[in-house]
Amino acid sequence: METNHFLALFPDHFTAHEILDVGARWQKANRMRGWLRPESHLHVTLHGLGDLPDIPECREAVSAACREVTEWLPFFEVQMNRVLSFKNRAENLPFVLSCGMGENPMLMELHHLLGESMREKGLPTSDLSFRPHVTMLYGPRFVEEELVEPIHWKANAIVLVRSYVGQTRYRQLASWPLSE
Repeated sequence: METNHFLALFPDHFTAHEILDVGARWQKANRMRGWLRPESHLHVTLHGLGDLPDIPECREAVSAACREVTEWLPFFEVQMNRVLSFKNRAENLPFVLSCGMGENPMLMELHHLLGESMREKGLPTSDLSFRPHVTMLYGPRFVEEELVEPIHWKANAIVLVRSYVGQTRYRQLASWPLSE
């Protein structure tokens, strides 16, 4: 069974419903095929880790990197105010809720600092072109970027997730709360 791991921020339950409402409205208005993601899958990926070996040394390195950042980084607000499709897949385009560059400086700082800490510990990190987004659905229709009513939530923890590839199944393995 193929798995991937990633570090992410998850919106609260209320905000996840708001995100799904936006996705459903746009899906209907644009006659987009595809299924909305389950509420439990709505997240902002901070860094992908690939198929992380399930050994104590790897888990401890991830934990140390997350603790190093969360010990001093406070809760902060995430704001998403745009919808668009990404063109990174041939037929199954991600339709996402996102933000403009520079609109979430604390989120960008978290991504940067976490990446630095992970590299210092020998862990893989995502590339440097980070555009924060929440994938709402996958489908064949491309949608140009458009502004929407902003959706806000408080980022309060980094979560380590194991994704079971092709199964639409996640397992949250650990979390590290941001400082209050």
